[in-house]
Amino acid sequence: MRSSLLLCLSLSALACRTPPPAAGPAPQLLATRGAIDPEKIPAFELLHLAVMAGENESARRILERLLARDPRGPALELARAYERILDGRALVTALDLRLVAEERAGQPGAYDVFLLASQGTGEALVLRPRGARLRETVVAVDCDGTENRRVGVGVIEDIEELPLPVGEQVRRHLATMTLSAPAGTLAIRARWYLELTTVEARLAERSLPAADVRVGVAERVRLAAFLPPAPVEPAELLRYLREEQVRGPALMERAVRILPGRRAEALDLLTPMVEEMSVLTLELLVGPLRWLAGTAIPGGDAEAWRRWLSARARENTRSEEAGALVLPASRR
Repeated sequence: MRSSLLLCLSLSALACRTPPPAAGPAPQLLATRGAIDPEKIPAFELLHLAVMAGENESARRILERLLARDPRGPALELARAYERILDGRALVTALDLRLVAEERAGQPGAYDVFLLASQGTGEALVLRPRGARLRETVVAVDCDGTENRRVGVGVIEDIEELPLPVGEQVRRHLATMTLSAPAGTLAIRARWYLELTTVEARLAERSLPAADVRVGVAERVRLAAFLPPAPVEPAELLRYLREEQVRGPALMERAVRILPGRRAEALDLLTPMVEEMSVLTLELLVGPLRWLAGTAIPGGDAEAWRRWLSARARENTRSEEAGALVLPASRR
């Protein structure tokens, strides 16, 4: 893949590089209002509101009713413009894009970042991003839980189009990144995010706007050489917290070895214990909680983390209840 990666010092430095959003049908609706049958204007206004609100199914039904009324001229052009947006959104849901980071053999701390892409539309297509940004967040933590954070942003210029055949996964190299660990670092965690700007999708002879294309995040953790490489079970944190003498560094060494996919499980297990935990013990747990949660928003305040975990548990309960909600059958 022929692309160049330019590292920038801050997000604000990229503002001038971001292409302006493509004009949608809204200006067209205003410009053609006088040329559209007045009886159809309320339907177009409802269609516009549904599209802007992301109510794609409702928008599709409104559009189908509009097309059934046999619009002509500017009205038909406007309806087709909204149709392209809705078709583009449907296409985006069939995309599977994610990043992976692979450590280079014989080069500890050097990672090749790849984009893996596949799709389930049933026909070959080509993605054409106008531009892309690769964002890197790095958190280095020591045995006491003290963190050192940094963020870097790179602009990928001249990004090539991405052909996506049916039933195949495409792999593209984006960049090589190096994680250097400061002295005294217990673990370093890097996450890479890819932001695609103004993506166009082409199927056969048709071109569609592909807005809000999401790309899965890649994460890698590099541990200090003295730590055992084997992962730690989330329940091990609870077992250690029940011992008579609990040390902060020992908690931290366990937390950084919990696999990324099981950090939420560790937080779930810790929540009931934290509710009854003394402030002194909870203060030892602040560093591990920051690592497991992936956020530093509650800061170093132990009581703030107690409240944060409680709020997280309530939100999880509400989400589970909403997912289990069964609406009664409608009466006719």
